[in-house]
Amino acid sequence: MCTEPEVEAVPLVGTTHSTSDDLPMSKYWHNLCKTTHQNCGIAVDSTFKPTRLVDLTLPKPVLRTSLGADADCKFATLSHCWGATQYAVLTKDMLSSYLCQIPEAAISKTFKEAMVVAKYLGFRYIWIDSLCIIQDSKDDWRHESALMSKVYGNSSFNISAAGAEDASIGCFLPRARNWLDSRKISTSSECIKLQYMCLDYGFEHKRLDDMPLMQRGSALQERILASRILHFAESQLFWECKELHACEEAPSGYDFRGRKTKLDLDDATSETQKGWQELVSGYSACELTDSKDKLVAISGLAQAVQNELLGSYIAGLWRNDMESQLGWYRFGSLEHRPVEYRAPTWSLASVDGEIDLRYSSARELSLIRVHDVVVQGVTDGDVYGQVLSGTLSLSCELLLPVDIIRPEHKYRPHSCVTRMDGKDFASLLYPDSIEDDIRKGSHAIRVYLIPQEMSAQL
Repeated sequence: MCTEPEVEAVPLVGTTHSTSDDLPMSKYWHNLCKTTHQNCGIAVDSTFKPTRLVDLTLPKPVLRTSLGADADCKFATLSHCWGATQYAVLTKDMLSSYLCQIPEAAISKTFKEAMVVAKYLGFRYIWIDSLCIIQDSKDDWRHESALMSKVYGNSSFNISAAGAEDASIGCFLPRARNWLDSRKISTSSECIKLQYMCLDYGFEHKRLDDMPLMQRGSALQERILASRILHFAESQLFWECKELHACEEAPSGYDFRGRKTKLDLDDATSETQKGWQELVSGYSACELTDSKDKLVAISGLAQAVQNELLGSYIAGLWRNDMESQLGWYRFGSLEHRPVEYRAPTWSLASVDGEIDLRYSSARELSLIRVHDVVVQGVTDGDVYGQVLSGTLSLSCELLLPVDIIRPEHKYRPHSCVTRMDGKDFASLLYPDSIEDDIRKGSHAIRVYLIPQEMSAQL
């Protein structure tokens, strides 16, 4: 009879001192994905070529334009935080100079190390926003921002400077000797001896999702659109593709439990709606360098997921089943409505903060009908970018007169007491902004509610 096994847990100690030391592991993941993963690396448009790319074959990087139709244009991309550090960028006056040689002043530590990674993995070209978009040209910026879904969606490889809060930090980050989070668990008895490598549950949230880049709205879009990503986090490398999530502690892969990071563009079912809900929730919780880019920073995702089930795209919402989407609400502490116009008030892009977007279930009946929606974009023909104005016409079967009496409880920010037909009710009110919060007055306020849905059982 076997005796009770003895269990010993031993912390593991890392043997490398920088995230650059395990670049050979990144090459292994990349080659594994290219040669064995059938669902990865399938370009949306194999003929697509970015307007500009950085050529890495010369001693000094050079900007290239108008690549020939037959040119081998497999390219890498970079996701990074701009941060507060100022670097030279591509401008109208400097374009001709960049075509001869990109100046050193424009190549930050992050850019330089991303170029090293791209060349190490065999890429001739890399796309970097501040080097490939003319930063002082609104027309070029709008044109290129409309191409983001194609740039990242057709990239063969995306380099993510996840642990760097600005471009001066770089991709190759130093790490302590005890950077490993895993434990080696050994069990032994008279009958059997086993060893396990154990990771903390949800360790990728602490080690990757909490990194500076992951808090940026544009990075979420880039992460989802790119087919293959190598993240340079603070302590280790992470790999993401459609078939594998891996890291240095779990090089053969681990069970990913985080937010959706890849799209199934062939899925035209209700899962598409669910996926868009998750994307909106995750995106709205992120930060933007410029809040007026609220629609621009998610435009690539909208282009990628658009299908017949969703219908046409309208300032963050979809035309099909728009009635239920108008019930989106913002939760958390209230903020002021943006001073600069960026979307009509019925659009979830009109406010900052985390958004909950929901679709109605099959058991519910809509009591409103959207008859017409008109949105004018900043750029003619671009329905996914910035908007100048928007109007919506709808009808409803009834209006309910309700008096907002007072907040119900000071520790419940959304609670209030409402009165209808002489009866008081404890209710929840989710204003879009501080300016829309009508609960703070000293007198009851009469409002008219549009019932959005009614249960089919009533």
